[in-house]
Amino acid sequence: MAEETGVKKKNLHFSPTQVGCITNRIEPISIASDVRGAINFDSGTDNADVMPVERHGVILGFLRRESINELKNTKPTLMNRGLNSKNMLTSLLPVQEVIEASTYISTVVERGLRTTHWDDPAWYVVEHKHKYLGVVNLRQMMEYLDGVRFRDILRAGEIQGNLLNQPPVHDPRFTLLTYNKMANEVGGDWYKTLRLNKDMYLVGCFDVAGKNISGSLVTMSLGSCFAALELVRYSETEPQKITTLLNSLVRTVNPPDVFVAAAILYVNFSTMSIVIHNCGLSPVVAFIPTGEKSIGYKIYQPNMPPLGLAEEIIPEPFQKLPISNGLRIVVYSDGLGDIKDIYGEQYGEERTLDFLQNLHFLSGEGYSTFIDREINLWTKDTALADDVTLFEIRFGHEWPSSEQSLLR
Repeated sequence: MAEETGVKKKNLHFSPTQVGCITNRIEPISIASDVRGAINFDSGTDNADVMPVERHGVILGFLRRESINELKNTKPTLMNRGLNSKNMLTSLLPVQEVIEASTYISTVVERGLRTTHWDDPAWYVVEHKHKYLGVVNLRQMMEYLDGVRFRDILRAGEIQGNLLNQPPVHDPRFTLLTYNKMANEVGGDWYKTLRLNKDMYLVGCFDVAGKNISGSLVTMSLGSCFAALELVRYSETEPQKITTLLNSLVRTVNPPDVFVAAAILYVNFSTMSIVIHNCGLSPVVAFIPTGEKSIGYKIYQPNMPPLGLAEEIIPEPFQKLPISNGLRIVVYSDGLGDIKDIYGEQYGEERTLDFLQNLHFLSGEGYSTFIDREINLWTKDTALADDVTLFEIRFGHEWPSSEQSLLR
């Protein structure tokens, strides 16, 4: 048996989804052998939680680590007698199941969770073509699957990051600053800039009703919709028609109960105006300089239902403002106001508005750093409950000298 297993170690290759890829190839000891010598000879025994015990090629069960250590310290004359005794046989951990090495790990785990108690280590004997290969337990398989899924999530995060990290928009008529912080490896917040023609842009912030993987999938579907619009050189300029199309796309590609909160700015330089479609997102805030050192602001509340909820959506009330020198419009997801400190206190709308006003004095270089610092100071050791996404569009903005004082 030992010789055959040694060959398997060199020649067998299993896929990452099969039990054989994580099998511990521990040589079994015979119930009739010099156990102390077999244990000491096996270099892997010190790191093994169990050792399989066999008789006539059949695995009877497993010795616990405590039993292995006890046997190592027992005199040889007593050891064999103890191992062959009825008491030793009854103390062996049972074999949960004998499985073929090419079996999918997820299949074994699903079956094991239905039949195994939480305090049961559930050790399995693994065979390949009816020959002993090694052992594995339920916990090892579950931890392995968790690792595989985590790597998949990280990969999904890279794909979503590629969607978010869009090429910057170059237009001397405005500056766009963006910020995104995920609560998990993947999430449901997103922002997008779409140039409709030489004088018109769509700039939107999207917050999917879902978190983590489910939110990411909806975000990716929305991103794919925009990618398709870019590929076909979509050039519609009527805001109502564009938002209606986006609403239909969300309804078409997602289940009925999935919706997307969004705030979309239609920036039109031919008319020097901005139309706001706030589809259930946080209020849009427009900051307008009213003097050399003073800033006024106006809040635009949601005027449309979230994308995907209604068959038809019409902006009510109609929201439009003129483009002026120094105008700054901030759009953000509700994750910013919802962040909590260690005592459970929310950041809240009032603090959010004060914070957004302070951003007026920051250039692009200090923008993300300042937002990160504010979030970290408030949350400290608590985790984000939701993604935080923010963008602002600035027109003819000049940076005051007070920028450095804010970053200290």
